[in-house]
Amino acid sequence: MIHCQFGYHDGVSIVMKQIERVMVNHLGVPMIHCQFGYHDGVSIVMKQIERVMVNHLGVPEKNIFYLVGRSKQHGLNITIKPSLWIKNKTNQLMIKHFGEGYGGNRSERIEKAISKAKLNIKGKACY
Repeated sequence: MIHCQFGYHDGVSIVMKQIERVMVNHLGVPMIHCQFGYHDGVSIVMKQIERVMVNHLGVPEKNIFYLVGRSKQHGLNITIKPSLWIKNKTNQLMIKHFGEGYGGNRSERIEKAISKAKLNIKGKACY
């Protein structure tokens, strides 16, 4: 939303804040990462972000979804696609050859993996 002033106690700001709250309540929020539910920094930050969205923005927990390569936690809101995991053989191949370029059938394997990842992400997109 575009408005010249926001956060003031004028009528427009109050209405915009109410509209924003209603929009956030219906928002589906996807989080994509290679892993979730571990004691690593990213998993911890993802949970902190979820808590902020639920407690301070009013996003219902049921509207937060995780698309990850692997997870210690399981639930209806967590989808595991091994092709997203950092230790996946295709990801390892890309990391190994990142600086030298790809040739031969490596490019084909990488393109297949990218297409597969795109389908996984598209399947979980919230519209």
